[in-house]
Amino acid sequence: MAIEIMLNNPYTFGAFDTHIWISNKIDASERLIYHFDPSTGMISWDSLHLNEVAPVAEQMQPSFRVHTELLPELARAINGHLGGTDDQREMRKLLDRESGRVDKLLDRMLAAGEINAYNVQKFIDTIRESQGMR
Repeated sequence: MAIEIMLNNPYTFGAFDTHIWISNKIDASERLIYHFDPSTGMISWDSLHLNEVAPVAEQMQPSFRVHTELLPELARAINGHLGGTDDQREMRKLLDRESGRVDKLLDRMLAAGEINAYNVQKFIDTIRESQGMR
């Protein structure tokens, strides 16, 4: 499942209302758009075939609408819920620390003569797998 988030251009609908489409990408031209009906509590994935004639906004209602000023708070809340940090400075500190660890590891490997193209690729593959990037 490849979930995409599509946001409207705020100038299309007005600067105060952001339309959000949560979609499951089937292929290059087909998406399933998530909808929730609060009156019935029902969830549906409605089929959308992208075309160049009409933008998504004209083809299907968004999954939901959010006041534009709430978007940063919504992003922080979701990130916090998923175990991330809502502070970009903290994320940068964590990244710098991890980068320092990698630099030390590479320095030790260079000093020991253990680095070659195979080892570097294996290291990169291990990092990608641990991050779910494979």
